[in-house]
Amino acid sequence: KAGTYRISGSFPECLVVDAGENKVQIILENANLSCADGPAIYIKAADKVFLTLVGENTVTDGATYADTYTADGADGAIFSRADLAINGTGSLTVKGISKHGIVSKDDLVIAGGTITVGAANVGISGKDCVKITACTLNITAGTDGIRSDNTEDTARGYVYLKDGTINIQSGTDGVQASTVIKSESPVMNIEATGKGFKAESDILISGGSYTVNSQDDCVHSNHTVIISDGVLMLNSGDDGVHADTDLDISGGEIVVTKSYEGLEASKILISGGKMDVTASDDGLNAAGGNDGSSLGGRPGMGMFSSSTGEIQIGGGYVLINAAGDGIDSNGW
Repeated sequence: KAGTYRISGSFPECLVVDAGENKVQIILENANLSCADGPAIYIKAADKVFLTLVGENTVTDGATYADTYTADGADGAIFSRADLAINGTGSLTVKGISKHGIVSKDDLVIAGGTITVGAANVGISGKDCVKITACTLNITAGTDGIRSDNTEDTARGYVYLKDGTINIQSGTDGVQASTVIKSESPVMNIEATGKGFKAESDILISGGSYTVNSQDDCVHSNHTVIISDGVLMLNSGDDGVHADTDLDISGGEIVVTKSYEGLEASKILISGGKMDVTASDDGLNAAGGNDGSSLGGRPGMGMFSSSTGEIQIGGGYVLINAAGDGIDSNGW
């Protein structure tokens, strides 16, 4: 039912919340929750659930999931079909042994505490959105570190990052969104086998500090990347920053220590900021699919939506060390 519930000590069963349209607060105070055959916390129904952290807490899912859980699509050590908000000043260790770490099929908000997630698959997943602020978050994930994957509603499926410290080691992408990634002022460290940041729509960076080491693009958008502030230290097996359409840089500092192509988009607009780009091919590339200098074999190798490029530099400081072309555009 609606109300506040305080849980301490060891609890070797699945904790189930089935509260209809009511709000529920669960206070974990030095609690150890585990389930041998499913999620440790299973929010089946509620309007919204607040998970408040006090002291040191651990949740662990099972090595396999019973049919009663898989029939409902439960696939995380903490699994919620309602909006889920995690707050407090304590710590939480999440062990997703067989599936994901923390999953919400609605909104997922993390607004406090020190949270460490280890997951066989995705570390943190919010279908409608993931919003993170004022916390310390450490993620080790077999696939994506942070993901929002609503592909049915263009106003959802986004990731919003503000303040706090986020460390990610991921088997595929560090942060992935079906629509927009907006990042204001976190301190982030990402080690990714795939891309560091990946968005189907826009990536908006207006502050913060980012160290990204990825085998594919460090920052990748299927639409537009806008960088107005922040410090980005990028080491990429492919592109430092890639946007299918526009890359707009008006401020901040971008250092690409390793890349195939440093900054790449159909249209590159630079009006401010400081860039130091090292590339094994082109430093700035708007040449698209007609670029003939490609060596092939890169993780994210592909073509632009347009082969006509445009580059405008109207301000800022740009230093390029390129083994291919410094600035390359098959257009203007």
